Amino acid sequence: MEVAWSCLDWPGVEHVRWSDQDGLRVDSNAVMAFPDGAARIAYRIEAAPDGATTWVEVELVREHAVRRIAVSGDGLGAWRDESGAPLPELAGCLDVDISITPFTNTLPIRRLGLRPGQAADLRVLYIKLPELELSVSPQRYTRLDAAGGGERYRYESPGFRADLPVDEHDLVLDYPEGWRRERT
Repeated sequence: MEVAWSCLDWPGVEHVRWSDQDGLRVDSNAVMAFPDGAARIAYRIEAAPDGATTWVEVELVREHAVRRIAVSGDGLGAWRDESGAPLPELAGCLDVDISITPFTNTLPIRRLGLRPGQAADLRVLYIKLPELELSVSPQRYTRLDAAGGGERYRYESPGFRADLPVDEHDLVLDYPEGWRRERT
C-alpha cells in the first residue's frame, strides 16, 4: 500500500510504501525544507508479526553529504548498532519514532490494539532529524471514543500532545499542525 503526507511545519512531502504480510515492511522517501536547509530522507522499518520493531535504517542527504544510521532489535526491547554492539540505553523500546513522519505513530497503535478508553505508557526509540540522533522518548497512547465512526488516539510525549485520527489501517490521517494526509 502507499500513502503520502504533506508537512505543515515547513515545506515537505513524504511518500510511504508498506506491506503487512508476515510482519510490517516500510519504505519511505521524504523531501524536507528544514529551517536550516533542504534534505532528502529515506527510511526503512521492519516489524515482527506481533508488531515489535526489529530494524530501522534512516539515511539523510544534505548538500551532497550522506549520513546514515541503522539499528536492529530483537523484538523484546534489546537493540544493537550495525556492528552488532549492544545499545543498552535503548533497552525496553519496542517501537521507533522518527521525528519527521506521522507514519511511526502507526507502529505502537497497531502493536498495542487498545480498546476505547485504554492507554499505554511506552519507552520508544526516538530518532531526531535532521540531527540523526538516537534517544529514548517516554510516550503515552490513549484510544479515544470513536467520533463519527473513526478511531482517534491521543499521543503524548514530554511537552507535547495531539489527538490523531487514523484510518482502517491505523495510519494517521491528519497530525494537528504537523502533517496532512494526501489522497493517493
